[in-house]
Amino acid sequence: MKMLYLPMMDILMKSTMRNRDWAKIIGQLYVYSRIGFYQISIDLSVFMVQNVYTNSLTDPYMESYDKTKL
Repeated sequence: MKMLYLPMMDILMKSTMRNRDWAKIIGQLYVYSRIGFYQISIDLSVFMVQNVYTNSLTDPYMESYDKTKL
């Protein structure tokens, strides 16, 4: 599982809200769906919950928004 888990986390961590990055994520999900989509979807849902929690503490989008206001 670690072989699948780490590349997915790497892609998600590096991705921003740009379409190009989401296309990469969708492409990777399609590739990994051949191997074990259900396990990955569970891990992704856990990751998303953790990500929402950590973003509520330190939100990078809010920080970038504040920089543009300066």
